[in-house]
Amino acid sequence: MHGYRVVVLALAWCVATGGPMSGEPRHNAQTPSATADHVAWVADALRRMQTIKPGMTRGELLAVFRPQSGISSRQNRSYQYPGCPYFHVDVVFQAMGSATTGESIEDVITKISPPYLGWSTVN
Repeated sequence: MHGYRVVVLALAWCVATGGPMSGEPRHNAQTPSATADHVAWVADALRRMQTIKPGMTRGELLAVFRPQSGISSRQNRSYQYPGCPYFHVDVVFQAMGSATTGESIEDVITKISPPYLGWSTVN
């Protein structure tokens, strides 16, 4: 549970400081209303990320996350949250269908990490 508190605080920081998803210019002072809006966004984002569970498909995962560039395989890949690309998950899949084909939206998630912080990569 401690890891989720870190993610919530980091998400709050991302949106409160005018991170990539906010669309607002960076500024130091936040009004109480803006702070409440950011906290609500963080809660919604975390709830959305936590909807992805083992047993779901790669296609279902792609409704919430996008692939992160870098070294990956059909069985192991990192993903980032589009609303704030500093938030990532690592996913392990069971390949469905022919082993000679590339990634399939029908591949099944066998393990997903809790969301964690990391630098965004260029896709």
